[in-house]
Amino acid sequence: MGQYAKIFKAYDIRGIVPDELDEEVAEAVGAAFVRLTGASCLVTAHDMRSSSPSLAEAFGRGACAQGADVVAAGLGSTDLLYYASGSLGIPGAMITASHNPSKYNGIKLCRAGARPVGADSGLSELREAAARGVPAHQGRPGAVTPRDLLPDYAGYLRKHLKDHYGEATPVVFLLGPCGDVTQVDNMSANSEFGPDYADMMGGKLAGEAVRKIKETPREAVERIQGT
Repeated sequence: MGQYAKIFKAYDIRGIVPDELDEEVAEAVGAAFVRLTGASCLVTAHDMRSSSPSLAEAFGRGACAQGADVVAAGLGSTDLLYYASGSLGIPGAMITASHNPSKYNGIKLCRAGARPVGADSGLSELREAAARGVPAHQGRPGAVTPRDLLPDYAGYLRKHLKDHYGEATPVVFLLGPCGDVTQVDNMSANSEFGPDYADMMGGKLAGEAVRKIKETPREAVERIQGT
């Protein structure tokens, strides 16, 4: 079971690309994951690592070969993937190695409703099935459908934070090193700022937040910095 035994951890899959984790392994895991969950549809997303898009595609190929449809969210964060799994009611796979160096990559998995998959909840069985190879599917293959889930996720976060902090509170969400910025307050129809108003740190920062920052007195900013 060689490489599979090495890369399957307690709560996720993680290894050096391509020596331990490559497209062939990702495809095998995708196929085994459909068998494990019995899913007819699942969602994938990936982080910014250069190896992530191809690994996500390979995982999707494996899933489709077993008859499952794939909603491909593309570049995003792990919490976006969990949101998608919960809101769509389908299992999910996030291609990421989190804080590990760039030579690594990995796969985080969840069942429908964002229920985690760990060593004691299916990951061990998945490792064995992927290493062994799953039987060919005797039906039609699934299809991959790209879908931008950021607007829905932004709306979800905005609603919950506005409900808690008040409608007047400006909100901006950054997906950090995992990708783009979720546009929130500047998406309203009457906003004078477009979604591409500012480009900072490799991502788009919501224009409404930029305006609020510009309006904040310097002494208030200094008080915040001093806390």
